[in-house]
Amino acid sequence: MGIAAFSRARPKPKPDDMSLLTRDIRATWRLAAPLIGGHLAQQLIGMTDTLMLGRYGVLELAAGGLGAMVYFVIFIGGSGLGLAVLPLVAAAAVAGNVTQARRITRMGMWLSVCVAALAMPVFWFSGPLLLALGQEPEIAAGAQSYLRIAGTAMVFSL
Repeated sequence: MGIAAFSRARPKPKPDDMSLLTRDIRATWRLAAPLIGGHLAQQLIGMTDTLMLGRYGVLELAAGGLGAMVYFVIFIGGSGLGLAVLPLVAAAAVAGNVTQARRITRMGMWLSVCVAALAMPVFWFSGPLLLALGQEPEIAAGAQSYLRIAGTAMVFSL
């Protein structure tokens, strides 16, 4: 069968189906808009950091970029654990089990706090780790300063 056979075989949507589709699309956009905004804001923050650090010098820009990448790697690992909470809460909510949804949400928040607490020593003592990985001392020291400041926000960003 060709593509033409599939397009002919498909029934045309009814007006009720279109209103359901429109409602679903609007609901999806209501959920997606804050996520899109958050990701765009994160990109703008990174761009602003780059523009500001570039004015200080090459070493500062390198230290900021290295620190941002270390932060990003740990953040992605931690947020992956937190993202596992979303389908669990959705399943409990669909089942009408509000108590279970709240319990899962609370445990997800504790998980974020624990991941941030485990990441903070890595951020705080990142200078020697970066030196062991072959980074220049000035860049490692600057990245450590960056990570010490940025690390305090980890619990809020997870």
